[in-house]
Amino acid sequence: MKIIGMDYIEKMIELALWSSYIKGEREISVILVAKPASGKTTALMKYANNKGLCVLSDSTAYGIRRDIIPLVRLGKIKHIVIPDLLKPLNRGQSAVADFISLMNSLVEEGVGSISTYNEKYDESVKLVRCGLITSVTPEFIKDSRTRWSKMGFISRCIIMSYSYSKETINKILEFHLTEQSLKEDNVKLELPDKKIDVRAEEKYNRMILPDVKMIADAHNSHGFRELRHHITLMKANALSNGRGYVNEEDVNLVKKLLLWVNFDLKVL
Repeated sequence: MKIIGMDYIEKMIELALWSSYIKGEREISVILVAKPASGKTTALMKYANNKGLCVLSDSTAYGIRRDIIPLVRLGKIKHIVIPDLLKPLNRGQSAVADFISLMNSLVEEGVGSISTYNEKYDESVKLVRCGLITSVTPEFIKDSRTRWSKMGFISRCIIMSYSYSKETINKILEFHLTEQSLKEDNVKLELPDKKIDVRAEEKYNRMILPDVKMIADAHNSHGFRELRHHITLMKANALSNGRGYVNEEDVNLVKKLLLWVNFDLKVL
């Protein structure tokens, strides 16, 4: 069952999970931005039982290096899901900087050997990566945006912000009056067991370029990462529909999703 008004948000989460199984592409990372009690945690936890996920209510950089990265190396973890990013960031400045720096590397260029005063991992044969799916409030992202942009963290993730219309709020209130609102809602995706090759012809990639350039301008970036992210989203939608190639259906879906890929809290 879909959460009321959250179809596009849930679709973005699903495509991020599918992205882990596309040959030659990196896992998509997503940060949801919305006011408290806007269904962010509920949407993320709907997918918690899918393979390749590690759900963390709280963590430190040290804990991720010690407990999670070894499992990423083994291919057991494709995405880290943190329903509320404020929890691991509610620490001292040094711990927070270490956490963001680690995630910055983990979701993009990858993490190799580690050698610090407290830790040593001599496993530098290959870099390992995994995606991050999490959520924050608009106030938090406003305070952190400049700092994260300077680090390159913003452009490494798809930022998806949203808000509710009065009509949607009333529908949700009516839904909570029913016993159905007490039922747990879990979604199990038919994810493959290995990475699969998905082709995207240049003509389809060009169709999303103008939209991606607008996002890049808002991020004050060149748009290279943003374009790669959204080509991967098209491939992920193709794969989720059992296709090994992108078509116009995938382009149209990603164009719709792009309406919320910003900091504007547009109404769903």
